[in-house]
Order: sequence, then structure tokens, then C-alpha cells
Amino acid sequence: MSRMRLRSSCPRAFSLFLATLAAIPACRVSAGVFNTTIEEDFSSVHAVLDQQVEAWNAGDLATFLSSGYWDSPELTFLSGSSWYRGYSATRQRYMSTYGESPTGLGRLSFTELETRELGPSAILARGRWQLVNEDGTSPGGLFTLVLRRTTDGWRIVHDHTSQATDPLESN
Repeated sequence: MSRMRLRSSCPRAFSLFLATLAAIPACRVSAGVFNTTIEEDFSSVHAVLDQQVEAWNAGDLATFLSSGYWDSPELTFLSGSSWYRGYSATRQRYMSTYGESPTGLGRLSFTELETRELGPSAILARGRWQLVNEDGTSPGGLFTLVLRRTTDGWRIVHDHTSQATDPLESN
């Protein structure tokens, strides 16, 4: 009987309540608008990182950046004690650190790559990076990335990269 009174005494509130209940499943289903499985998303993220390695090893820093990083002022890149905000600042950091000469980049590899779903449009990727330079040095370390599905595909929106201080740690 109390249900009847709620429906008859507050028809607008009851209608709003029903509409809200009806919208809840729609919200959960909306994640499926991409029509991909999490395995396909992980594979796409791995492909982005593979493209980056390929571009780096070809001496193409511009493609390394554009194929992986989100071109937005909201991109964040943390390395050492520095925090860069935005694609432009991240690009400038890479250019000033590695230069624009294709021969100065060395050979990059990513290993121990792990991916975790953060939501329908966000993935965490972490792993180890290693750079082998022509002069025989071989810096390396760890990275944690957050990638987001954008209109341009999966892009890194947050990058936290560390360099091992002990050479044995970078292996």
C-alpha cells in the first residue's frame, strides 16, 4: 500500500526514480560502445609501445612522440625530480635530452611489460626500459604509463619513468 501512495502522491519523483534505475544498466553497457575486449585493448597498447620502440630505433624522435603521447596540455611526464606538463614540454624535454640527430638515440627496448585495466578507456602499463648507446653505455630503468583511449587511438596521458642508479638494477 505504501508503494501505491508513493506512486500516486509523487508521480514526478517516482518517474524520476524509475528513469534513474533504467539508466544504470545503460551506463554499465556504455563501456561496450568500443566493441573491443580487454585482450584487444591490451594488444593495442602493446602495439603503441612497439611503434614507439620502432620509431626510436629508426632515429625518429618525432614519430616516437606522436605515436605514443597524447598531444594535450594535460599530458604529464615525470622523470627524476622533474615534472613536465603538456605535450609541448614533454617534447622539449626529449629534444633537449636526446637531440634531434637520429644517430644519437641508441637502441631502445621495453621488457617485462605488464598491463592492467583501470576502466573502459584507461590502461596502466609498466615495465623496464633499456637503452644501448653507440658509446657502450646502457642506461635503463622502470616506467609506469597510463594510457587513455582517444579519438587517435590509445595514447600515453601520464608517464613516470625512472633511471636506475646502480647499473645492475637496469638489467
